Amino acid sequence: MKNLLLGLFAVFSLALNAQKSLVFKNELQPNRTYKTMMVTLNKMVMDMGELGQGQGPMTMDQDMRIGLTMKTGADQGAKGFPLTMTYDSLAIKMSMNGADMPIPPDDTLSKMKIVGLYKEGGFNLDEEKSENVTPDMKESLTQTMKEVYDKVKFPTSPLGIGDSFENSYPMDLPVPGGQPITMNVKNDFKLIALDGSIGTFEVLQDLNFSGANEGFDMVASGKGKGIMKFDAANKTVLSYKVQLPMEMTMTMEGGMTMTMKMDSNTTVTQSIE
Repeated sequence: MKNLLLGLFAVFSLALNAQKSLVFKNELQPNRTYKTMMVTLNKMVMDMGELGQGQGPMTMDQDMRIGLTMKTGADQGAKGFPLTMTYDSLAIKMSMNGADMPIPPDDTLSKMKIVGLYKEGGFNLDEEKSENVTPDMKESLTQTMKEVYDKVKFPTSPLGIGDSFENSYPMDLPVPGGQPITMNVKNDFKLIALDGSIGTFEVLQDLNFSGANEGFDMVASGKGKGIMKFDAANKTVLSYKVQLPMEMTMTMEGGMTMTMKMDSNTTVTQSIE
């Protein structure tokens, strides 16, 4: 009887432990509708130094909200499956030292319909079926889609509570009239809770970049933290919230400098139909 009880206890323990770890993978699925809302709130304090001619620091606030829908079709095997993306809403508000800054209306995104084939994080645009896709969007769309799904790239082994992993990647920020700024981004994810197929991850973000353009050098760094909820069953992020304080210094020819402190709050929520 004692051996039987020990055996039953061992089997029960194995089953319980098996439920405490999951394999996570970030990937779109066929025959789904994904509704995404992205909200970015930035608060910047800029000290122009000598360039400001004694005006003192300036404060800029930015509120940007983007809603989009992605619809996927039936799996077509080696080709992947169809993906249609449309933008549902775009709202941007900005103010300088408390005074609203008018932003000209732009319906470019609302008129755009992006159609193509998706496969394992990659996207091939179908120009004939797409509508009002700008040349800039055509150049960046495939890379943008890849970056979105590479930013949360899980290990192939199961993760249990307390397990962590790291994603590091470079990102080029275009600068009009100059060389791009290379940003180095490192995200550390730690699984802190499991509820069925829903994993809650602590996120620690570390970024820095530097770049030289005609007439100035720029360096910046920041460390942030937040929370991500991920649905392992549907292979998608449900919510992602990160607060990132950042500091930037721009040095002009002749030695004059401009400094900026920014507090950025990013929230992404996604539902699946």
